Amino acid sequence: MMDASYPPPLDRLLTLGAPDIDEWLEYRELGFGEEHIPELIRMATDEELIRGETEDPAIWAPVHASRALGQLRAEAAIEPLIARFHESDEDDWVAEELPEVFAMIGPAAIPALSRYLQDRSQPRWPRMTAATSLKNIA
Repeated sequence: MMDASYPPPLDRLLTLGAPDIDEWLEYRELGFGEEHIPELIRMATDEELIRGETEDPAIWAPVHASRALGQLRAEAAIEPLIARFHESDEDDWVAEELPEVFAMIGPAAIPALSRYLQDRSQPRWPRMTAATSLKNIA
């Protein structure tokens, strides 16, 4: 297992493994609340976890953390999650699930997503992820 240090209840996300594509866990029922948002953001963007060994269940913790952030409507997560768009070329999860997360966060994400979409210096596929996110919010 990776050397990731997270307090409870976040440490549980390190052991859940691959999430179900269609059935999202109810993260509030697992004990997550607004007080966990900063650590969930840290986990959702943790490069060690994201780039970890495929057989380690901890590599799925950023997915669970992002889903929890969506369910918590965590506006503080908007910019950090947008920063993951550059991974959409190599990580299907980013392109497929982050738009769902942004839909849960809601209209507060529209300005940042719009700026990203309009930034022609960003690659095409990450901008498509921003467009899909905006569509899902609408």
